[in-house]
Formats: sequence, C-alpha cells, structure tokens
Amino acid sequence: MQIREHQQTAAAWHPDAMLRRRDILEGTRHHPPLLRIGVTKFHALINEGKLPRPVHIGRAAFWRAGDLIEAMRRLSAEAKD
Repeated sequence: MQIREHQQTAAAWHPDAMLRRRDILEGTRHHPPLLRIGVTKFHALINEGKLPRPVHIGRAAFWRAGDLIEAMRRLSAEAKD
C-alpha cells in the first residue's frame, strides 16, 4: 500500500481544519489531495482503525486535518518497517 504524504500539503492545512472526504481524496482549488487512494481503500483504512473516524455535523462527515496527518505519519512509519 502506498500513501504519499506531501510535506507542503500537510503544512498547508491548519491542524484544526475540518475536511470533507472530497477535500482529502481529491484536494481543493488551492490544495492537492492529502491521500492518493480511492474511496473504498479510504473507508477500509477507517474500518481497520488506521485512519480516524469522522465527526458528524448534521448529516455531513468531517475529519480534523491534524488527526489525518498524524495517522498518515503512523502509516508511513509502518510501511517502512
């Protein structure tokens, strides 16, 4: 499994920023995607406990940028072992 963390991307997001799934996987106008994986793999990593669960506000799901970046660092460290 390859998860690419872009140093500039991670630094661009404030740790308390709340991101939608499309922001994480597709990026935004000003930010490239945090994770270059598909939706199915994204949800599989959440179900495995390797990525954080979303916070629901109404019916919308959000992830805290800092939590995602930390999870990506852990996954990267696991991949190196």
